[in-house]
Amino acid sequence: MMKRGAFILLIVLLCFNASAISSNLKDSYEKKETAIVEFSGTILTNIPRENVELLRDAHIQTAFEYDVKKIGSKYYIWFISPANQGDYTLSVKDILTNEGGSQKLVNYEKQFNVSENETDYSIRPGVIFASEDFSIFAELYNGAEKSISLSFPNSREFVLEQGTNRIDFSIKDVVGTQIVNIGVGKYSVPAYVIGKTAMNSTSVNNTSNFTNSSVNSNLTNGTGNNF
Repeated sequence: MMKRGAFILLIVLLCFNASAISSNLKDSYEKKETAIVEFSGTILTNIPRENVELLRDAHIQTAFEYDVKKIGSKYYIWFISPANQGDYTLSVKDILTNEGGSQKLVNYEKQFNVSENETDYSIRPGVIFASEDFSIFAELYNGAEKSISLSFPNSREFVLEQGTNRIDFSIKDVVGTQIVNIGVGKYSVPAYVIGKTAMNSTSVNNTSNFTNSSVNSNLTNGTGNNF
């Protein structure tokens, strides 16, 4: 019984270590679809772009458009899935994490399939870090036009036309730092937005109110200039 218990404990520990780093990478994507992948687990240092690879049939390195971003304590990799149907592996090398109470470099790999269907549109980038107004570019592949919903800074509709579309976003009314998910049609884009400080916002409002009050007072008292 003791041997069996120790064996079960070993299996549990191995499973825990194997899942120390995980992600929400889907099992299947359409051709040219934007994949937005969130990683879970303890990641102790930044993930360099050069440590990320896309492999076809588990061993053939494939060129692809992608980037790595950190928002808060979470790491994201976004990429445009290949235009060719097949089996692929997302590989991230040398992730520094905690395993068994000590630091260790581990490699993350997960397979997914690109189906025979082409997505209707993709977006880039798939993760936003902004301290000023920014844009997201959407590529419409199928159809002459397509209406999509946007959720930031407020709800609105945007009509995509065939080819590349630039979608502009303003942060002028954002106060403080916000971590949000921006809806861009079927995509949910993680975003770290640095807006104006609450103090600056209050100062601007107070100055505006003071100016308006002074003007109104002068007009009421007949002291304003006539032009």
